Amino acid sequence: MSSEKSHLDQSKHNNEFLKQIRSQKFYDWVATTMFYTALHQIDFYLAKKNIHPINHKVRRAIVNKSFRIEFYKSFRNLEEACYDARYKPDEWKKSLNSITLKELEEDLKLIRNGANASN
Repeated sequence: MSSEKSHLDQSKHNNEFLKQIRSQKFYDWVATTMFYTALHQIDFYLAKKNIHPINHKVRRAIVNKSFRIEFYKSFRNLEEACYDARYKPDEWKKSLNSITLKELEEDLKLIRNGANASN
């Protein structure tokens, strides 16, 4: 079971990596890193409440139940983009555009602000 600090540190670490690759053309890794940055931000918040999801399905259910709908939708957008970028690369590349990345950035921002506000 990871500590609050380890989740926060991993979220920060992922965010630093995201800054490094965002300006490059590794958009599949941008989407993946955005999702895992959000995941660790959420796990940081949940760990403070002594909640430690054992997998993505459990975390998804907790987020759906414990946070407002906009937060859950943003989390799912990031999760789906991560999945599509890794497992459906042809579809991902066809649908990828600057608006998609901008929307994902907004989703990540909402997760960061929402999880931080819940401290």
